[in-house]
Order: sequence, then C-alpha cells, then structure tokens
Amino acid sequence: MGKTYGFTDANTGKQLQLPADFSQREMVALSACAAKRLFGTTDVVGRKVLGHNREKELEIAAVFQDIKHFDVEQPYPLSIRSMKFEVSPYMTFSQDIVFRLKKGVDEGDFRERFEHEVVPHLFQGNFYYDGLRTFDEYAYEKAVSSGVINRLRLHYSLAGFAILCIFLGMVGTFWIRSNARREEIGLMRSMGASQGCIVRQFLMEAWILVTIAFLLSLWGVANYVYIEGFAEPAKLLLFGDYHPDPAYWQNRVLPHFMVVTLITYVLLLLTALIGTYIPVRRAARILPADALRDE
Repeated sequence: MGKTYGFTDANTGKQLQLPADFSQREMVALSACAAKRLFGTTDVVGRKVLGHNREKELEIAAVFQDIKHFDVEQPYPLSIRSMKFEVSPYMTFSQDIVFRLKKGVDEGDFRERFEHEVVPHLFQGNFYYDGLRTFDEYAYEKAVSSGVINRLRLHYSLAGFAILCIFLGMVGTFWIRSNARREEIGLMRSMGASQGCIVRQFLMEAWILVTIAFLLSLWGVANYVYIEGFAEPAKLLLFGDYHPDPAYWQNRVLPHFMVVTLITYVLLLLTALIGTYIPVRRAARILPADALRDE
C-alpha cells in the first residue's frame, strides 16, 4: 500500500492509502461527494465506475474526504487517477519538486541553507533553478493566475460600493427628516419631555418605518427569487454542469434566504438608527425658549 500526503480516508478518517499497483491497474479514487452522488454511500471500494470518456470501467481503490482546490471555494465531485507523464521534445516544461519539512524545522532557516548550499549545484544544461516558494506563496500564485483573487476583489468592491450608497442615501434621508422637525422637538422639550424620551420616540419611528418598508419589499424579493428559479433545490452532478452541493446550508434556498434577509435587515436598521440618532440628539438639546421663539 502507498501512503498519500494531504488526503484522508472518508471511511476510516486516517491517512489515505492506495494499492501499490494503483497505476498499473488503472484504478481510480473518488471524493466522498462523488461516491455519494453515484452510489449513495462512501463504502464503495472495489466497485466500478465508467471513465471520463465512458468507454472503460475503472475499479474504485479508495474514497477520500472532500477537498477544495482553493480556500474560497467549496468541494466538488472529484476523481483521481495515476497516469504516465510524458514530456514532449518540442515543448518546455517546468518541473516542481516538493519538500516536506519535519516538525520543528524552521522554514526560514531551511530556505537560507537551501539557497546557500544546494542552489549553486542545481544548474545543468538547459535546466536551472527557478526559485523556492512556500506552500502559501504557491497557493496564492495559483489563485491569482486562475482569476479567483480578482473575482473576489470584484465582488467585495461591488458589495462595498452598494453598501456605501445605501448608507449615504438612508442616513441623508433620515437626517433631513429629523432636522425638519426641530421645532417639534423644541416644543416637546418646552412641554417637559426629556432628551432621552425624545430620542427614543424618534428611534422607534425609524424602526417602524424601516420594518414596514422592508416587509413590503421582502414580498417582492421572494417573488423574484421564485420567478428566476433560485428557489429550485440545487442538484449535484458529476458530469456536465456543476451545481452547488445542497449539503452546505448556504446552497439551500430557505436557510440562505433567511440569513441574507436577516443581515440585510440589520444593516438597514442600523443605518436608519444612526441617521436618526445624531440629528435628534443634537436637536433635543435646544432650549425651550429658543424653540418657542422659532415656532
């Protein structure tokens, strides 16, 4: 049996081991979600599946726990085979060598000694040393080259811009509304109302307005979700188009819709309360005499 690095057996929870003749027998290892999709269970070692071209049956040698290609992505159905790698004489390839450090070995010291003692001997003919990178650096480079980082930056930028526009719009609206009622606040102060009482009353009004508006818009959003087909249960496909795994709560319609709705409501409510509290707090400090003179 051959051990693998970074793979865990889906059934035993231990380090995944593959048969010594895994490559010669053209066997295949499946991820847990792929095995569940095909057979409904992960206990499928020894059974057979069709290859990628669906022309030849491959024996399943092991089932490993789901892995992610990138930290920001979810696992998806995966099959692993061992294939013979042949270098074409007409193309140039970059060969990567991986070093796994023992526990307790300092990464910086290893890099310094490697570059000082080993690198000078790594030039032979057309082969040369291209550099030493940590796993984190290598993963980041792959994420950048595949577009994952740029896609995340775009999503974060659009979300931040949308939140900023909503914040400015709502704060401005409630700020103007509160300032327009300065005389009313002054009269309430002259009648004996405390600053805290006035602030609580205006905050309550803001909460009622936001809640009513949000409930009305929520009905429209729910209908939009249903019309656009977002309410259909996600399906997990092994071949063809890939749909998110419904085993994750964020891929299920109801939990996803409820969490997003709650977060949106909290953000809108906080924005309205901030836009109300500051001007009302300032206006509540007005002297009763000044309020009556302005009125």
